[in-house]
This record gives sequence, structure tokens and C-alpha cells, in this order.
Amino acid sequence: MSPLTFRISLLLLIVVAPAHASDDAVHFFESKVRPILADHCVSCHGPDKQESDLRLDHRDFILEGGSSGDPAAVAGEPTKSLLLSYAKHEVEGMEMPPEQDRLSDEQLAALEQWIASGLSWTVGEKPSSLTIDARLAEHRESHWAFRAPKAEAVDVEAIPAAWQRWPQTGLDNFVLRRLLENKMTPAPKADARTLLRRMKFDVVGLPPSYSETIAFQSESGDDRDSRWAERLLSSPQYGEHWARHWLDVARYADTRGYAFQKDRNYPWAYTYRDYVVRSFNNDLPYNDFIVEQMAADLLPQQEDNRSLAALGFLTVGRKFNNQHDDIDDKIDAVTRGFMGLTIACARCHDHKYDAIPTEDYYSLYGVFASAREGDLPLIGEPEVLQAAKEYENQFNVVQAKLNAFDTQLQTKVKQSAHQRVTEYIVAAGMDEEHDELRPKLVDAWKRFLKQRAKPNDPTLMPWSRLRSEADSTFAQAARELAKEIESDSDYDFLNKFMREAIVANPPTSKRKLAEMIGEVLSGAYATWQKAGGSKSAQDKQSPEVRQLLWYFSDPNSPATISKDRAKKYATDGEKRDRKMAQAAVDEMRKRTPAAYHRAMVMRDNAKPETAYVFVRGQSGRRGPKVERKPPALLSDSPGGFENGSGRLELARVVASERNPLTARVFVNRVWMHYFGRPIVSTPSDFGIRSDAPLHQDLLDYLAAEFMKNGWSMKWLHREILGSATYQQASADRHEYYELDPENTYLWRMNRKRLGFEATRDSLLSVSARLDLTVGGKAEKFFRSLEAGRRRSIYGYVDRQDLPNLLRVFDFASPDQSAAKRMSTMVPQQALFLLNSPFVLKLAEELAQMEKWKSLPTDEFITAAYRQVLARDPDAREQQVADQLLQADKDTANTRGEFFHLLMLTNEFVYVD
Repeated sequence: MSPLTFRISLLLLIVVAPAHASDDAVHFFESKVRPILADHCVSCHGPDKQESDLRLDHRDFILEGGSSGDPAAVAGEPTKSLLLSYAKHEVEGMEMPPEQDRLSDEQLAALEQWIASGLSWTVGEKPSSLTIDARLAEHRESHWAFRAPKAEAVDVEAIPAAWQRWPQTGLDNFVLRRLLENKMTPAPKADARTLLRRMKFDVVGLPPSYSETIAFQSESGDDRDSRWAERLLSSPQYGEHWARHWLDVARYADTRGYAFQKDRNYPWAYTYRDYVVRSFNNDLPYNDFIVEQMAADLLPQQEDNRSLAALGFLTVGRKFNNQHDDIDDKIDAVTRGFMGLTIACARCHDHKYDAIPTEDYYSLYGVFASAREGDLPLIGEPEVLQAAKEYENQFNVVQAKLNAFDTQLQTKVKQSAHQRVTEYIVAAGMDEEHDELRPKLVDAWKRFLKQRAKPNDPTLMPWSRLRSEADSTFAQAARELAKEIESDSDYDFLNKFMREAIVANPPTSKRKLAEMIGEVLSGAYATWQKAGGSKSAQDKQSPEVRQLLWYFSDPNSPATISKDRAKKYATDGEKRDRKMAQAAVDEMRKRTPAAYHRAMVMRDNAKPETAYVFVRGQSGRRGPKVERKPPALLSDSPGGFENGSGRLELARVVASERNPLTARVFVNRVWMHYFGRPIVSTPSDFGIRSDAPLHQDLLDYLAAEFMKNGWSMKWLHREILGSATYQQASADRHEYYELDPENTYLWRMNRKRLGFEATRDSLLSVSARLDLTVGGKAEKFFRSLEAGRRRSIYGYVDRQDLPNLLRVFDFASPDQSAAKRMSTMVPQQALFLLNSPFVLKLAEELAQMEKWKSLPTDEFITAAYRQVLARDPDAREQQVADQLLQADKDTANTRGEFFHLLMLTNEFVYVD
């Protein structure tokens, strides 16, 4: 380590904001854990009955425990939690629930995760005893979020004369009134450099350059700030930065999650991401933004069809390999993302808090069950579409040839594997070569016999027992085994046909045993083929035959031939032929038009789905039939949806001015990104568990004016950016800190730490390495940052294998709609900036630029500060930097380390 690097490590101290709670943990409890307790525990440990003096219908009771005197569960300590031990049946005599009602592995895992994460519960809340209808009437009347927002007028005359000129936009009146009521006053306006840096990061997610800073500082006029704000809002980078915020809500990723024997990739997910970028840049009204994301396929299309990509909101979520969970994911994303309602909590029972009956959940279930994730239509300008279709036709020809080859190859290999199964088992068991057999398939059988043949295997047990016998003793050992099988009931697990074969004619050699096993399998195969060889024919066979047919259908058997496995078993000649067909496809792919894009869409089914309530969320237990209609909380109309699935009608209910939630929820999300914290602390839950916000009048004003101004997202940005509240300095004021340490009254601006994307993009920007190309396919640079130069929004997000780097920097999990990102303090964040090859390489490349080489030390220091921090160093900084560089003889290497040092400062990663 060089002296300067050592000094860097001593100087480095990056302070990170403390973690704040997320409503995701409570959402997990409501959706995964509460149904377990309700279905399996509360009948014996609830309000009506408390076996062993234990109740499990509230967190306080769980912590108190029962007659044992110990807590039923210990927050953060699954291994010390009796509840989990009893549920796992680890304690004899205390198996709960009993064996016939035993929890599944998935349910046990959910309990364990819940305990490990702290036993999340809605503290202090108890289920209401009112009926759903009574709760509905009460909530509409009493809960602030369920009443329409109104833009209250502030009595400006009541504001002291000294402060009447302070407000700059409407929102300031509400903030100022609250401050003055509490004997506080706003902070002074931030200095020009700080304000520009704040605006640029908040609007486009990038740092200002030194020349921009000088230009901003030198401009005069009352409209300077608004002109620069407008310039930033007109930048393509604005859409990229705010799209990334929205993608957290939309649980965006480029893969589907775990997929057994399926392609995990979403190759066209990026078209949704680009749609969101384009929507923000074009200032698409937010209500239209909602409707397109739910039902673009049911709206008139422009010639380019590009709005179809909006349906990615419904289709890029995690896939659970079952329809019910996939639909639940869509319901959750729509209701929490757009309206701040946790309707998914009503999947198994009426919502415990909000007036949302289970019927409302299944009304929405019917909407999404009545549509499917359909084709992948081409999108783009008319001439692009025409070129793409011509290319598609050409590509389909060569792809069809490759597909036909693969199908024929699979058929050939399958016929060989099935019809000659005895020969393959003999060749594998005797370790022989056979000119007419496929060598790779023989090798697969060798591995299979070695790994699968166990003393308890119902087919291969004889092979396990006798394969090591010497030739001289084999016949005698086989006869003894046959006698044991015939007389000892312990061998009843052996397949009937295998048992009969070995008892009737004990094999005299290892070869004979291999032939016997093969013939037993062949016999079952012949029986199946005679019955038609179909899946239904297999299901109709006796259990003993089906047990043997496993070898011809299960993916773990070498005789089950998928297309991918057929390629592995192909002969050298077949591989050459396939390589030629693949080369034609690859060559055609190279000619793919640059503007060749597809949308991931939904399509209504020809006949809408009839929805039923699933009792306790179990699809096999049908309850009453329900109409497809909006939740009762949002609509007084008793009628259901009439057109197709009802998606378009639902979208218009969600995006209606009569909906009291939607505008508020969006305004709250935008405010959160500007001020570092939301007005409503639970951005995706505006239900009755959410406290009335301190600044409810401000929130209602913004929501009402937002709708009044055509749901214009840029109007909302202008309102905030132009406000005196936003433009305050961030310096602490001790006398106010004592009264309001959380700055809830907004007596100053909150300092914010850059998120991962802004940090990475800033490093690239100050190093003159940032590629500002907008849109296009995702690039896999999160695992090898040195390889990527585009903005972080274009990084490939692998839902199943999210890189640790993203987790370290609190990247939102794409598994579900994210209300807000956590903000943690861990050493890895600082160590990344200190040790990452990506950061080190950028600093080194920056130092090697020609323009620095001829500069003397003092001029280089000034230039470096301007490049990285967009300002000149003060006298003390100049002196310290000069000493550091001179100590290491001011070489190109030390200049790179100096750039690195500036990138490590708090000033670089924080915004005042």
C-alpha cells in the first residue's frame, strides 16, 4: 500500500443514515404468517380457547407465552422459539398442529423467516368486531385517506408580514403555517452551488459539472431556478432517473425467478423499462400512465403500438409456477403500487383492519384470471415494423429448420433410449462399448446406476446388492437373495415385477442381472405403448407399472429424453449437422434490425373467468361465486364489470379523480424522493393502520392540484422544485433539533445519501466515462462493473440471483412491489468505494487523461477538485493536498490515488 493510499484509508469516513422500518415485513406477516395462525393455531389458542394458557392471536400473547413460563417465540431467535420447535414436531408429545394437520415445509419456512425477522405485527391494533359493512361505512366516514382530498385555502393574511414574501409555490403556505404555529421559522435558502447539485441529483440523478455550477452561480433573475429546473425536466436523463424510482414499485426484473426446465429470462422486459422512461420524459398524464399499464391492449393504438409495452407492469413480476400466486402478485402490485391498499391480505380471510372482504380480493382475482400473458407483438414505427416483420419471416425459416432438426433428433434418441433400454443397461453395467449404442447415453446410464442403485430402491435394489459380487460367487449370492425376497416381508418395497423375475429365475451372472432389469423395464414400456403411450394411458396403469414407467418420464432418468438431452447424446455426425443449422440461425440473429422490439402483453380470454372465493385461500375449497368488480371501498356501484375481463374498467376506477387514494399515493412517493422521507410513512399502505400524516393538509393540496393540473407529473416536480421549502439549506439548527429531531416540520432540508445507481453513475460521470445512450437491452455489468459504461438503470436485474453488491447498497428486492428502499449502515458500502476495481480503474483512467499531464501540482489540485466536486479547493484543502502529493513525488499513480480520495469523500456521496 502506498503512503497516499494509506492516508486515504485513514481519512475515509462515510457516514450512512440509520435503517428505517419497512412495511414489507408486516405485509409478509399478513400474507404468509397470519393465515397459518388463523387456520392451524387460533382454534386451540385464541380468544375462545387457550390450551396450556397460550394465545396466538396477538404478538403480546406470543411473547408472554403459556403455562411453561417461556415466550412462545423469541424475536430474531428461531432456534429458541418453542412455537417453531412444536410446529416442526421436534419435541415428542408437543407436536402441534397434530400429524394429520401438520404444516408444510413452505409454511414452516414462512414461520421461521417471520420469527428471524422480528415477529412483525401491527403493534397495538386488534381485529375489529364490527361487520365488514359497518367497518366500510365507518372507514369512509372517519379515515383521512378514504375521503376525497381537498385543496384547503391558507389564510395568507394571518401570516406575519415578515414571512409573507417567503412562499414561492402553493405548498410553501402549508409548511410555513405549520412552522409558525410551532414557533419555528424556515431555514435560509441554500447557496447556489448546493441548490444546483441538489436539483440535478433529484431530477436527473447526475452531478453538475464545474462549468454548470459557475453558469448557475453567475446567472441572476428571479426566474433562474425555474429556468434551470425546466432545463433539467426537459433532459432525457430525467425520465431515466425517475423511471428507476418507479421500477421499484413495479418490481421490475429481467428474469422470472426460479423456473424448472424453463428459460428464466425476460428478453423483452426492457421494453417496459423504456416505456416508463419515455412516459416520464413525455409527461404522460399519470392517470393515463396507470390505465396503459393495466389495459393498454384494450385502448386504441398509435401506428407504432409502443404503448403495449406498458403492460410489462403486469407481466414482468416474479413467476411462481402456479396461477394463483401469479395472480396474487398482480393484485398486490396494482393495489399497493397505485392505491396504497393491502388487498392481497384478504386472500385467505377478510382483511383484519381495512374494510376489504375476501370477496373483494376474488373479484379482482376474476379480473386477472380472465386474461393471459399473451403473444409478444412487435412494436415500433411503421417502417420499422415492416422491416421487422420481413426479418421475422426470414428468421422463422432458418429457426424452423433448426427446430425440425431438434425434434427429429429427439425422436431418434428417444426411440433408441426406450426400445433398447436393456442393451444400454447391460453396456453400462458391464462397462462395455457397443457400436450401435450412443456412447454419451451409455455413460449417463453408468453414472445413474452408480448413484441411484441403493439398498432401498424398488427397482435397482438387486443391482445394489449384487454388483460387487465376484463371478465365481455371483450365482450363489443371487439365489440367496431370491430366497430372502420370497420369504422376508422386509422386501415388500421391491417392485412386484422385479420381485417375480428374480424369484422365478435368479440371475447367474452380473450380465444376466442387467438383462433382467432391462427386460422388466421393457415389459412395462411395452404395456404402456400397447395402451397408447400417452400420459393418460400411463395414469391408467397399475401402480407397479407406473413405478417402472418413471424411467421413461422423469427428468432424473437417463432414458427421459428432452431436446437438450438429445443434443448431449447426439453422435459426431448429428452434431455436425446441427451445428450447420445453428450457424444459420446465429447468422440471421446478427442481422437483427437495431429497432426490433417486442412487448410483454396481457390479452383477455375469449370467455371471462367465473371467480369463486377460495375458502382459507385454498383453491380446492370453493366458496361463493363473486362478480368481477372494484373493491367496495372504492365504488358505491353494486354492478360488476361488463366488458371482457374488466381490466380496463378497473383501471379507470383506479385512475379516477373520485378515487381518494391514487393521487395521494403518487404525490407521497414523489415527495419521498425529494425530501428523503414520505409525508405518509407507509407509502404502500394508506389503510387504517396508517397514522394521519402531520402534513395532511399539504398532501391533500398537492393531490388535489395534481389532478386539477391534468395529472401532470412535471407539474408536480415544478411545484416542489420551485418551492422555498425545497430550496432551504440543510444545516442543523440546534434549538429546533431539540424540539423536532426528525425534522417533521420541515424547518430545514434533509441531507440525503446517494443511492447505488446515482453513486455509480456519478463515478462514471466525473470520470468522463458515462455513456448517455437512452434505451435498449439490459447489459450485464452489475457483476463486473468495469465492463459497463451506461447508466445503472440499464443494468441486467436477475431476480433469482441478485448480485450481493446491489443488496449491500439497499437495492429494492424485485420479488414484490417495493414501498421504499431501506437505508442501512454496513462496512461493505465504504469498502466498495475504497477497494472496488471499478472505482480504482475509473480514478486511474481519469488521471491518465492528457489534459492533466502538463499541469503543475497546485493547478492539478484545483483541476481535480473541479472535476470531481465541481468546485475550487479552499486554502486548507489546497495545502493538505499539496502535502499529500509531494510526499509521493506527484506521479501519475499518486494523481490517480488523489482522484480516488476525492471520490471517497462524504461530499461526493451526499447531497445537502
